[in-house]
Amino acid sequence: MTLSAIHDPGEIGNLTDFILQKITGHQIPSLTEESISRVIGQTKTLEVTDDATCQYACYLLFLCKEIDKDIKKHFKPYKENIGTAWKALCDAEIYELTRLKPIVDHIMCQIYAYNPDFKFSYNEKAMQYA
Repeated sequence: MTLSAIHDPGEIGNLTDFILQKITGHQIPSLTEESISRVIGQTKTLEVTDDATCQYACYLLFLCKEIDKDIKKHFKPYKENIGTAWKALCDAEIYELTRLKPIVDHIMCQIYAYNPDFKFSYNEKAMQYA
């Protein structure tokens, strides 16, 4: 029986895969898409030459700001879910590494008690006898 933070090893990966599948190739809502297309079309022909066209340009900027809010609102839950999955993944990794550390420390103590000149770098996987 393992005392692991990961109850189902595929759990975190499956959540991340699900989120990425939902986002990949994902379309923003059609009303937002229509608004973007409309603003793009109107901007292509825009030429600010007087107060009226300047006011219209400001109106288009206002629309862009509203569309910006809609896009951010649309993607916010996906970003939050990915953040939650990332934190859970990092927490699980730290938990598992924490479980391994006392074992490594115990083995190293045993080796150094037997041979104080033993050189070993755990991270580099290099062993040498002095």
